[in-house]
Amino acid sequence: MDELSRSLGQTGGALERDEHASMVLRLRRACTVGVVAWPAFGLVDWFVVTFVHPGRLWLYLALRAAGLLPLLLSVVVMYGRRMPGPRVVRWTDAGTCLCLSALITVGCGEFGGIVSPLVLGVLLVLIGRAAIVAERWQRAILPIGLIAVAHPTTLAVMALFEPSVAAQFADPTALAGFALHLMFLSGAVAVTLVGGHMMWALRRQVFQARSLGRYRLVQRIGVGGMGEVWAAHHNALKRDVAVKILRPETRGDSAAIARFEREVRATAELRHPNTVRVFDCGVTEDGLWYYAMELLDGRDLHAIVTREGPMEPVRAARLIRQAAKALAEAHARGIVHRDIKPENLFVTSLGGEGEYVKLLDFGLAKLAARGEPNMSLTQHGWAVGTPKWASPEVAGGGEALPSSDVYGLGAVLYFCVCGAPPFDYPDVGATVRAHLSEAPVPPSQRRSGIPHTIEAVVMRCLAKDPEQRFRSAGELAGALKDAMMAAGAPELVGVPARLEAPPPVRAAGSRGWDGHSPAALPEVADDLLPTAPEQPAVTLTFPRARERT
Repeated sequence: MDELSRSLGQTGGALERDEHASMVLRLRRACTVGVVAWPAFGLVDWFVVTFVHPGRLWLYLALRAAGLLPLLLSVVVMYGRRMPGPRVVRWTDAGTCLCLSALITVGCGEFGGIVSPLVLGVLLVLIGRAAIVAERWQRAILPIGLIAVAHPTTLAVMALFEPSVAAQFADPTALAGFALHLMFLSGAVAVTLVGGHMMWALRRQVFQARSLGRYRLVQRIGVGGMGEVWAAHHNALKRDVAVKILRPETRGDSAAIARFEREVRATAELRHPNTVRVFDCGVTEDGLWYYAMELLDGRDLHAIVTREGPMEPVRAARLIRQAAKALAEAHARGIVHRDIKPENLFVTSLGGEGEYVKLLDFGLAKLAARGEPNMSLTQHGWAVGTPKWASPEVAGGGEALPSSDVYGLGAVLYFCVCGAPPFDYPDVGATVRAHLSEAPVPPSQRRSGIPHTIEAVVMRCLAKDPEQRFRSAGELAGALKDAMMAAGAPELVGVPARLEAPPPVRAAGSRGWDGHSPAALPEVADDLLPTAPEQPAVTLTFPRARERT
């Protein structure tokens, strides 16, 4: 998909990507139909040879076999492991149409020559393609034009080798019939171009008009196990937001809906500036559950480390400290996140100044203060965490506590400074056993230059016994501040007025999005970062009756 994104990135972005994906799906359907219909028309060949015009049946059947080759090649291309790019799709479509039209015309030489009624087969190819693959005329003119031009061109080439065809070109009556065929063929070209363009325009309007309640959906930017995240626009407020939608197939799943509501409640209660903000929630008339949150620019920690390599220890500590302060508020309100991992820590900027962490995805959060029972690990597989970042007590099937989130932050900090998680075995069971009993390799043994103060914080977070870890996320935040100062990090530095960096791709506060952000940003003391105003206290309740949208 990276190659596809690059090839579409210069020509229009999200809408073009949606249209391209739709085009590939339609071409898959067309190829499948063609593979069945093309040999099936062998019955027509048999009927012609038997009842209409005696000829060589084997020649017709050989042409059918030859036509299957480009059709099967198209199937391989369209159903490949990777979605083909626009250029591949364009030339596969055009080449297949050209081959089929030329083969039909060769069959015309066996039955009637330049006035053969088999020219109707060329018209069927035109109409069949237009019915399945509707696109704007600028793109359709190549394959449609090749279908039309292949007929007279093939006949002209055949006249060089077939005396009977050459004689027809010298016969005024045959030429008049041939001209009539070309007129109908030209009319079919015009109809398919105009009709296909009109269908494309209607489909584009549908793409642009997709909406969810009061939000117009612009681009899907994340997919999770139970929902999707879309960049959207609030038409009345003229504001861009990220909208998380519960998958339609979970409409009757009470457990999925309860988890979705819990995620909204947990996130909406938190007002710390390092927690993603929730603005709205609701249920559409057709039963889709959704909530709207702030739309962020940047990348998550996993994407940053994957692309740039291990972070400078002080930079990593500063980012994790911000996440720890956000978690401290959650723990104070009785909320345990239970899914701390690099993908859920999103690095953005605030007013274009400095790096700012946003804590995402409270879909697995436990609202301990409400007396909510712990979720069973067997309910949704790893329902209370991801094995690679799970604390020993959670990996062993125990209850997730605030200290479990502290362990997760320590594992993420380890990943940031070392470029790999504490335990990274191919087998999930081996990873779980390592969390339970295996001591992690100290970061300084995997990478030089890590201050011992920061390493000490990491190792204490990763202690097997929860009692030996930091007692709270707030205590961890304080320890990280002391560790950075002991490592010589300047704590009182000015905030740059502006960060010169390539414009980032807009991304949602959700897992699974891989945008782009500057490769390296100046180190800034997070205490002096511009402080976002706290979220006002919000109470969001999903309406039991479907809201009017």
